[in-house]
Amino acid sequence: GKRKPECTPELRKSLKLAFDSVDVGGTGDISASDLHKLFINFDIDLDEDEIEDMLENLNSSGGSGSITFETFVALMLSAMEDEDEIMENSFKELDLNEDDYIDAFELRYILAQLGETDISMEDIQNDPKCGLRQRWKSWLR
Repeated sequence: GKRKPECTPELRKSLKLAFDSVDVGGTGDISASDLHKLFINFDIDLDEDEIEDMLENLNSSGGSGSITFETFVALMLSAMEDEDEIMENSFKELDLNEDDYIDAFELRYILAQLGETDISMEDIQNDPKCGLRQRWKSWLR
């Protein structure tokens, strides 16, 4: 199932600080280009066109074009959810035997598919960052 990102008080506080940092005039709303800057700060990889699409969807449901804090929170949670889904799908594609782990053999196979043929099984097994098996939850960290 799809898990919705939670807006914890800590997340809300950091979103508010970020929002206020670009809402220089203190008007309570920000522009699309401000939103793009904030997405970059939060490592959310959306380009200007994707952001425009998000805003058009909002505006078609009665929005004004400017982004209030509550709208910003909703957009951030939506973008975070999309990123989680992309990460989860990527993990599933790499987990060739579908055991919820990416082991050294799968990692070696994937690297070979990407043209990385000079990395040996031993290199992978000796790399402390790889570990022998990566579980989905640790993949997110």
